[in-house]
Amino acid sequence: MKVSALFLLLVVFGVACGGGKGPSGAGTPAAGAAGSASTAGIAGLGAAGNGDGGSLPGLGGEAGALAVGGGMGGTVEPPFTSGELLINGDAEQGSTGWTASGPDAGIVVEAYGAPDYPKASDPGPAMRGVSFFRGSDNPNVDANQEVDLTPFADQISRGLRFKLKAHLGGYAIQNDSASVVVRLLAADGSLLESHTLGGPLSLERMGLTGLISCSLDGKLPATTRRLDVHLVMQRSGGTGNDGYADNLSLTIHN
Repeated sequence: MKVSALFLLLVVFGVACGGGKGPSGAGTPAAGAAGSASTAGIAGLGAAGNGDGGSLPGLGGEAGALAVGGGMGGTVEPPFTSGELLINGDAEQGSTGWTASGPDAGIVVEAYGAPDYPKASDPGPAMRGVSFFRGSDNPNVDANQEVDLTPFADQISRGLRFKLKAHLGGYAIQNDSASVVVRLLAADGSLLESHTLGGPLSLERMGLTGLISCSLDGKLPATTRRLDVHLVMQRSGGTGNDGYADNLSLTIHN
C-alpha cells in the first residue's frame, strides 16, 4: 500500500518527468535524457538543454490573456487554445500519422494486457483505449510527424505558447525509456529551438511497469511556423525496446 500511495503521488505531481530546451541550429532532433538519470542520446540527436521548458502555464506571467500594444491604448487578446494538433496520439489508429526515421526504427502498437506488457490495471491513463505505443526490437526508435502552424502565424507573432502532454513509461526495473521531442521550425525549415519531454526511468516508476503523466509548456518564438514532433524510445538493456507512450497531445495557447 505504501508503494502504491507513493507512486500515486508521483503520477499526480509529475515529478518523474524531465523537460528541457536545447540550443537552436540545424540538425536532427534532440533526444535528451529521460527522467532524472541522464542517458546517452540516439546517434546524431543532441541532448536536452537548460531545463527551462517544463514550466507550467501561468508561471513567469507568460500564460493566460496576452496584453498587446501596452499602455492605455493596448488591447487584450481573448483566451485562446487550439484544437488537438497531433494525429493519432493515442495509438488507436495503428501507426497512422507517424513516420519512422529509418528501417525498423518505427514505433509499434501494442494492446494493453498483452503478455509482458502493461495491463489495463497498471499505472497509466485514466481514460485509455485499447492500445499504446512501444519501441520495436531496435535499441533506438524514432517516429515523427510535422504540424503546420501557418494558419496561426499572426497570433504567434503576437505571442503564443505550446502545451505538450503524454503518458510515458517502461517495464519493471529496466531503464528503457520514451521521450517526446518538439522542434520549433521557421518557415524555411531552420531550427529555432528544441524541447524535450523526458519520460521516467525505473527509479521514478518505483520499479513498476506502467506509464506516468508528463507535460511541458513552452513559448513559441514569433517566427515559428512548423512543429516537428518526434516520439523517441531508447533501449538500455534486454532484447526488446520497452519504452512506452500513450495519449500524446499537442496544443497551442496564449
